[in-house]
Amino acid sequence: MIECLNMMENLKFRKRQSRDGFTMLELIVSSLLMIVIMSFVTTLCFRVNLVWKDIAHHRVAAGELSNQLETLTRLSTDEAQSALQSLEASEASQRTLENPTLTGVLSKDELGTRVTIEINWKRRFPGKPIVLAGWLNPETDPSKEASQ
Repeated sequence: MIECLNMMENLKFRKRQSRDGFTMLELIVSSLLMIVIMSFVTTLCFRVNLVWKDIAHHRVAAGELSNQLETLTRLSTDEAQSALQSLEASEASQRTLENPTLTGVLSKDELGTRVTIEINWKRRFPGKPIVLAGWLNPETDPSKEASQ
């Protein structure tokens, strides 16, 4: 009888020992899994932040082009040509964008005199410049009045 009790105690002790080892293994696996997930989420957060910055820069550049084009389309052909020669980014764009450069061109087409301006800046990755086009108001263009 005493032997049976000793065997039962040994079995209980063995069960407890094997469970403790299994619990330790579970802790190690779960902590490794948690580290992997946390590193993935951290990397994802940094990348999302960079995308938001790129979107903000794009929005500022588009606003700059819109403002410049609105000013240029109100001018006559001669005034617009001289304004395109001295085209430069606003102070707000220069603060936000890194080395912004504005260029513009006048061209004639079937709708009138078209103004095409583009802005480019130094980005983290190479990208295409943003381009916006508009037409000069024919009422302010003296060359149109002379031809009519």
